[in-house]
Amino acid sequence: HLQHETGEIINRVNAFLGFIAIGRIRIVQKPVTSGKARPKPALRPLSAAEKAKLADTVGLIEDDGLRASLERLGATILGTRKA
Repeated sequence: HLQHETGEIINRVNAFLGFIAIGRIRIVQKPVTSGKARPKPALRPLSAAEKAKLADTVGLIEDDGLRASLERLGATILGTRKA
């Protein structure tokens, strides 16, 4: 479908730019390659004070699932920061 619209795409881009910047469009089909996932950075262990502050911060949340999720998020954020 895109191949049939190349003339219109060229005209619109050139009209937008105000001059003939594009003369033709070449469509190249290639296999989709997935990039290798980057390894997760190693998290440093939290100190006792950080653990206590984190537990105190989320301790008032009544929903167990939400509290656990926020604890994991907080531990990840604190673990990525330098001590």
